[in-house]
Amino acid sequence: MSRFISFLLSLLLLSGCSSLHLYHVEIDQGRVINSMQLKQLHKGMSKEEVARLLGVPMQEDYPPHPNRWEYVHFHQDTRGVKTTKKLTVYFRSNKVSRFISTY
Repeated sequence: MSRFISFLLSLLLLSGCSSLHLYHVEIDQGRVINSMQLKQLHKGMSKEEVARLLGVPMQEDYPPHPNRWEYVHFHQDTRGVKTTKKLTVYFRSNKVSRFISTY
């Protein structure tokens, strides 16, 4: 009987562990683009000017889209909430033709 009670107590104690909230590390990946950089980005800039302003993207001239640069920033806070921001710059004749931002 005492073994059975010990078993039940063990189950109760172990089931309490599943309700613990462990600490999550804040994660930042990719390139952060700030509002000042976005204000300076405009149509007609060369690839070199964009690279000086924003840095070279992780995947430059990706084969299916050779005239598109993407800057992606991923953030996960300590509660596990994830956000992704993206800036896509399109080029025509090595000049910015347009860009789309979720920053």
